[in-house]
Amino acid sequence: MIFFVGFVGGTTFSIKWLIHSAAKGKWHLDRRYWRFFVPALGGVYACVVLTLFDAGLIGGQPPDKPRPIALVAAFAFLVGYFSDGVSGLLSNIANAVFGTLEKK
Repeated sequence: MIFFVGFVGGTTFSIKWLIHSAAKGKWHLDRRYWRFFVPALGGVYACVVLTLFDAGLIGGQPPDKPRPIALVAAFAFLVGYFSDGVSGLLSNIANAVFGTLEKK
C-alpha cells in the first residue's frame, strides 16, 4: 500500500510537470524516461522513508502503536510527490550515518 500511494504521489508530480512544461513550450522527448521513473522512485522513497520513521532513525522514537492508515497514506503520498526533495534528505542522512568521501 505504501509503495502504491507513493507511486500515485510521484505520478501526480510527473503529470503536474508535464502540464507545466508543455504550457511553457519546454517539453521534449528526452524527458520521457524521467516521466516513467519518477512515479516508481516516489513509491520506493515512500517505503524507505516510512521504514526509517518506524525504525526511529528519523522523526524521533519509533511509534509504540501502529499509525492510522490515513496518516501512513498521507505521508506516502507526500514523499512520492516531493521525491526530488526526499532524495536530498536521504543523501543527508547517509552522509551523517556513513560519512562523506571528503572526510575519509
